[in-house]
Amino acid sequence: MIPLDDQRAEKTVQELSRRFGLRWVDHRVGDLRLRFAEIRDVDPCVRAVYPRCLVDHGDAPVWMISWPAAFGLAQYLVHECSLGGGAVLELGCGTAVVGVVAAAAGARVHCTDYDDIALAVARHNVVVNGLQGVRLSRLDWYDPEIGERFPFVVGSEITYHEVAFEPLLGVLDRAVAPGGTVVLSDIFRRQTDTFLDLARGRGWEIETHRRMVHLASESHAIRIAVLRR
Repeated sequence: MIPLDDQRAEKTVQELSRRFGLRWVDHRVGDLRLRFAEIRDVDPCVRAVYPRCLVDHGDAPVWMISWPAAFGLAQYLVHECSLGGGAVLELGCGTAVVGVVAAAAGARVHCTDYDDIALAVARHNVVVNGLQGVRLSRLDWYDPEIGERFPFVVGSEITYHEVAFEPLLGVLDRAVAPGGTVVLSDIFRRQTDTFLDLARGRGWEIETHRRMVHLASESHAIRIAVLRR
């Protein structure tokens, strides 16, 4: 994992704000009142920053906004997991909704993503919410360098791209501490069904839960998948 350069990240956010604008999402989890920056003009951002994505592999980055499943996972961690001051590794953090909420609830959080620009926005959200000690690092699932194991490994909407399933399972093998827990969330995507079947075949025991997340303008049904060895 490669630690984020804070000064470069701040300049990145300033440039994103100038070119594409930022908007704010306010959200409450229990007694925690938090806010998250995300990209306002998503389509122009994709076209300008990732011009080859759709042509090369048909998949545009999705980190620019905070997805409902991220809020659902954050709520599940706070209300239904005993995080305490334990360590949490967030995979594919994007705007870092999950990591920020977990850190605000007292966990020791390490947010990771492959995209340095996403990590810059994640860092901005950590700073805006006044959190200390949250680590942010670049993590390549295809060549993971993970120097420690975590009691909680979490990720929201990271099981949609099937070519990444094998690398993701490899990351979980390296990152989860003995007796640890993986908690994932999505909006009942078919691809996630495929991933969970693959994980079962690799020795993971899985339980799933349906939860509702209520946002300012709408509510969503979210799947929570809990994986343990």
